[in-house]
Amino acid sequence: MTVNRNINFPELQDALRSKLKEEGEKMAAHLSYKDPDGRGPIPVNSESDLQRIWQLYEDKHLTLSCKESTVKRPSLYQMRALYEYPAEGPEDLTFGEGDVIDILSEVNDEWLEGTCNGNIGIFPKCFAQKIQTLHL
Repeated sequence: MTVNRNINFPELQDALRSKLKEEGEKMAAHLSYKDPDGRGPIPVNSESDLQRIWQLYEDKHLTLSCKESTVKRPSLYQMRALYEYPAEGPEDLTFGEGDVIDILSEVNDEWLEGTCNGNIGIFPKCFAQKIQTLHL
């Protein structure tokens, strides 16, 4: 999602809620970013935080990460990681070989959205295998 540099913090939260198709009162979007030296995640909690960040990234592209914390999304099914997957971008889910991943959505035929170790993100489907459940 791309936004105008002049957007204020409440407008940014509203845009994220709309993009994620969540009801505003149910969602607490926790924003964070990495500083120009790659340190982070650093939380963004207010209008003053957002303005300070825009100054840091005056002529650069800024990527904010958004994590939902108050809405418990249902898991569609679980998968076990076949390989380690280190995040390559802020939207990626990092996990290790053998980790159990709760699948939240199927992004497309090749990518899934899941949660593992308290983090939410996307990852390539080929890195995990569906856990078969017994129905008695």
